[in-house]
Amino acid sequence: MDDIRINFFGDFKCDDTSSLLIDNRLKNLLSLGDINIVNFEAPVLSGKRKKIVKDGPAINQDVLAPKYLTDLSFNAISLANNHVMDYGEDGLIETIKNFPSGVVVGAGLWEDVYRPLIIEVKQKKVAIIAVTHHEFGVLSDEIQQKNRYGTAWMSHPAVDEIIVDTKRECDFIFIYVHAGYENESYPLPELRTLYRHFINMGADGVFASHPHVPQPWENYKNKIIAYSLGNFCFDNPSVNNDLWYWSLVMSLEIENDGSLKVIPHFCYFNSQDRSLSLMDDDKTINNHMNKINDIFSDDQKYLNEINDYCKRNIDKYMANFSLFGFPSLSWKSVIKQCIKRLFKLENNIDHHVLNNIRCESHRWLIERYIREKRQLR
Repeated sequence: MDDIRINFFGDFKCDDTSSLLIDNRLKNLLSLGDINIVNFEAPVLSGKRKKIVKDGPAINQDVLAPKYLTDLSFNAISLANNHVMDYGEDGLIETIKNFPSGVVVGAGLWEDVYRPLIIEVKQKKVAIIAVTHHEFGVLSDEIQQKNRYGTAWMSHPAVDEIIVDTKRECDFIFIYVHAGYENESYPLPELRTLYRHFINMGADGVFASHPHVPQPWENYKNKIIAYSLGNFCFDNPSVNNDLWYWSLVMSLEIENDGSLKVIPHFCYFNSQDRSLSLMDDDKTINNHMNKINDIFSDDQKYLNEINDYCKRNIDKYMANFSLFGFPSLSWKSVIKQCIKRLFKLENNIDHHVLNNIRCESHRWLIERYIREKRQLR
């Protein structure tokens, strides 16, 4: 049997694929991939459709994006993310219909959403399970949501069962997760525990997206966990973070003896000339990734970084929680939220609070900040 190559890419959201250029090194990498997987971050939108009411922005992308990706040899498309339901069930249904049959994973009706994507490659079965943290659109309650469309939840108890059952049928299982705190270089420790748990249950690797920047990777029990691949391509006119344009492409080789070898690549999206390029030799991104991987491998330095960014980001949560009886950080923030109530924007506030309670990435940050500040255990 020849080696099997799987290329894991990060988030894709493109407003105009007709102007998007791919360099030859990246084309060659894709051509060598038996499986190329990417997260399709937002639904396509071919006509007028109403946005859902949610916390955060509602986004969409080029209706030709599915064809663009499949023409580039992407044959595993994760829809398990926090934006694919931004235009409701109709938006998700239209998006799925724009992809060929048998490439989408992590979204759909209940009976489909938790079903692994199984691809036979060189007489081996490779399974992809795609899940996301609990934001709007997640299917978490079969009794209430059995006939609804949505996305797969990473913390659903069924995920463990699915990994075990799939392991009996397939030779290799990889988990593609959409979760984490955005624009920070390190995963929350709770996510680290969960991803390692997936390995313990039988997964052969975990690859994650959502934070919009590359994060460290590690070898755990001879398996690879990549905590954030970053943005493969993500159009956003208001970016103020240079790392937004960098992503990891994890090229995994399954060798004849079943052993796994991972080669990390660095990809850059030039938003000015609309080009995607492999830039493995770039000193800036290499130095940055070496630095954060070194810190990640030192438990105390890593926890210091986590506590620092929990403190930096806590104010946006506590101001709204103060309206529900929780302590706030500043009267200014409380007054601002009260004004919103007066102007009938309380529904938006309620959605914000609900999202912060049930989305693990937000809730864990809040819990960690409170524990550290009050020294609670």
